[in-house]
Amino acid sequence: MHFPAPYHGFPMRTHITRALCAATAGVALVSLGSAGAASAADAGPVHPGTAYVVNQDSGTVTPIRTATDKAGTAINVKTYPYAIAVTPNGKTAYVTNTLLDTVTPIQVATNTAGKAINVGEDPQVIAITPNGKTAYVVNVGSGTVTPITTATGKAGKAINVGSFPWAIAVTPNGKTAYVANSGSGTVTPIGTATSTAGKAITVGTDPSAIAITPNGKTAYVLTRGTAKISPKGAVSRPGRHRGPRPSAPPRVRSPEGLPVF
Repeated sequence: MHFPAPYHGFPMRTHITRALCAATAGVALVSLGSAGAASAADAGPVHPGTAYVVNQDSGTVTPIRTATDKAGTAINVKTYPYAIAVTPNGKTAYVTNTLLDTVTPIQVATNTAGKAINVGEDPQVIAITPNGKTAYVVNVGSGTVTPITTATGKAGKAINVGSFPWAIAVTPNGKTAYVANSGSGTVTPIGTATSTAGKAITVGTDPSAIAITPNGKTAYVLTRGTAKISPKGAVSRPGRHRGPRPSAPPRVRSPEGLPVF
């Protein structure tokens, strides 16, 4: 798998992730267990051992049965899909369509795409709360996060965060989502009970990834501009700094709706 030319002037980022009912960023690969974290009664008719691959150039998602390594029929999700996340009960996958400013739900039982959900500008990464009730979509272009209620497929009011939000992680108890704002050098906490943003936390330059410990006590933020890991700065590589992320130029589409580089 590969990325096409760098998008919106951003550095090329290739993330290929295998996870159990988890959110992923970039070109995504998701493996589903038979029921994920839910009981078999709650899980419904999921596809055990299925990997879902986001194909950016063709605007599709390909299901692969991991037991046989056979690809199924590609699922059309329209222009330039970017990331994918699966609800903990394994019933629905959500795919961001970054050029259309939408998210497409896929019913896992039938591998069919539902009606696209309008979100903010340039939706890229996505995370789902552990209880599966809310999907949080990071909109890089508009500096917002859009909550989607999974029971209804409805988008809520966009939450203002920082400049160029690029990564998101949810605490294991599901109470807080942390958003890394690459352009403003901050992390914004979002209270999931009310979908409201708290006071931004200053970290290093260009935070681009975030991970939370299993006990939920610490969030570690990768800051690429300073080559450190916040909060402890455990990794430091002087001389490998990179300047601030450039402003995004206006998006240009071909008549077919494909990105023009």
